[in-house]
Amino acid sequence: MPLPDFLCVGTVKGGTTTLHDILKQHPDIYLPIIKETRFFDESFEKGVSFYERSFRGYKGQKLIGEIAPTYMYPPYVAERIYKTLGKDIKIIFMLRDPADRAFSHYLMAKTLGLEKEDFPTAVNLALEGVGSFRDYIVRGYYANQIINYLNFFPKENMLFIIFEDFIKDVRKEMEKIYDFLDVEQDHRVNFNIKSNQARKIKSTWLHGIYRQPWLDIVRTSTPYSIRTRIRKVLEKAIFEPVTAKLDVTMRIKLINIYRSEIDVLEKVIQKDLSHWKHVDNE
Repeated sequence: MPLPDFLCVGTVKGGTTTLHDILKQHPDIYLPIIKETRFFDESFEKGVSFYERSFRGYKGQKLIGEIAPTYMYPPYVAERIYKTLGKDIKIIFMLRDPADRAFSHYLMAKTLGLEKEDFPTAVNLALEGVGSFRDYIVRGYYANQIINYLNFFPKENMLFIIFEDFIKDVRKEMEKIYDFLDVEQDHRVNFNIKSNQARKIKSTWLHGIYRQPWLDIVRTSTPYSIRTRIRKVLEKAIFEPVTAKLDVTMRIKLINIYRSEIDVLEKVIQKDLSHWKHVDNE
C-alpha cells in the first residue's frame, strides 16, 4: 500500500482542518478517512503496516497526503517521518500568530471540558507547566520546531503558509499549495470553507453522544460526502460559535513572550512577521 507523498504537520489551531476539507475535494489527492491518524506521535510502535491501513481507500490518485497538526511539536516526530517516508516527502506548515493560536487553543480546551480557568490564569499555569493539556504557549514556539525538521529534510521540500494570509485569500494561498504539490487547480473545489472554528457546547447531552468511541466506526464506514453532511447537522445542534476576543492586556503579555521567538522565526522561514508583534493585529 502506498504511503503519503506529503504531510501538513501543523500547527494546532492553524487552519489545518479547513485545508483538509479543501484538499479532500481534489480528484488528484487522497487523504485518509480520519483526518489525523496520529501515527507518528502516538501509534508509531504499531508499525508501518498499521499506518498503511489508514490509506486503504486509495484508488490511484496522483498524491497521498495526511493533515496532522500534532506532528509539528513533538521533537521525535520529524526523525520518525524521515525514517518511514524518506527525505523527499513534502511538508506543509501552517503558522498562526502565536498569541491568537494560544487563545484559540485555550477555547478548544474549554469546549472539550479540559480547561476550567479563565485565560489569564490558564496562561500563568501553562507557563508554570501545570496541566499536561496546557501546551497553549509552548506550541507557539515555532522556530525550534521547524529547525528540528530542517535537520532531516531540505528546505525546498517545505512550504510555509501564514494563517492570516490563508483566511484573507484562501484561493491565492491554495494556488501556492497546489503549485508546491504539483497538482492542477480544480475549479470544482469549494474554497468557501471555514472548518473547526471556535465554539462552545450548547447541548451537553448531545455532545456526550457525539464523543462516543463507537461513532468512529460509523464515521469510517460512511462515504465522505454523507459523513460531512451528518457532521455539520450534528455540530450545529451541539455547538454554537464563540465570539470571545483576545483582550489587549493579554495580547501585550503574549507578544512580549513571543517577540524574540518571532524574530528567530522570520530568519528561519524568510518571511516578514512584523504584524504578529503589534497589539492591533486583528
